[in-house]
Amino acid sequence: MGKGRNKKVSGGNNKHHRKCLSNGGSDMSFNISNVSIVKHRAWHTLFANCTPQEICKIINNIWLDTDYEFLCRRKEK
Repeated sequence: MGKGRNKKVSGGNNKHHRKCLSNGGSDMSFNISNVSIVKHRAWHTLFANCTPQEICKIINNIWLDTDYEFLCRRKEK
């Protein structure tokens, strides 16, 4: 999490950009999730500001049982 972007909200939570600003995300409410500080830090420790496709690759290559495959696809509009 970059300096100045660690926006604390009530109850020990942070605002998390679902699509990070560095990948073209916005500060609009539909792009913000209210998450616990611990989980927010863990997310960025594991995935930094990776794209969904990069996150999927990390999960498959490191974390997931090799009998399974985690898939990521863009929603149809």
